[in-house]
Amino acid sequence: MVDYMIWPWFERLIIFDSKDCLNKTPHIDKWYQQMLQDPAVKATYIEPDLLLGFFKLYSQNDVEACDYGL
Repeated sequence: MVDYMIWPWFERLIIFDSKDCLNKTPHIDKWYQQMLQDPAVKATYIEPDLLLGFFKLYSQNDVEACDYGL
């Protein structure tokens, strides 16, 4: 259960340009790769490009962020 609770933070690493930190932590990287194969994660996974596009609009306080990716 804890895996699912912290997964959204790891899914959003790309927003903070921090995904390279996984290269320095092999155990966490292994967990990350395993989570990507999990059926629940696969069903709700947000593609990085979509996430970045949303965050860009959101950080600019753009109203278009509300419907981005729908």
